[in-house]
Amino acid sequence: MTRAETITAWGIPVRVFSPEYVIALKLASFRSKDRVHIAHLLRTAQREVDIPGLEAILSRHGLLPRWRQVLGEVQG
Repeated sequence: MTRAETITAWGIPVRVFSPEYVIALKLASFRSKDRVHIAHLLRTAQREVDIPGLEAILSRHGLLPRWRQVLGEVQG
């Protein structure tokens, strides 16, 4: 978790994956519930998702086509 972010939960610092990496992991598994989770995360993340950073991660792992598919579903 070298790229993890630190948040504070109940006064305790906790290292978590960034929203960009959570989305990448969910795109890698690509189950229908993962696509629902991605849409929810895009709407409710505590900070704005870094789309250029996300797309760089997805490009490195060959996940851009799945991202475009999910964006099409989310944007309707």
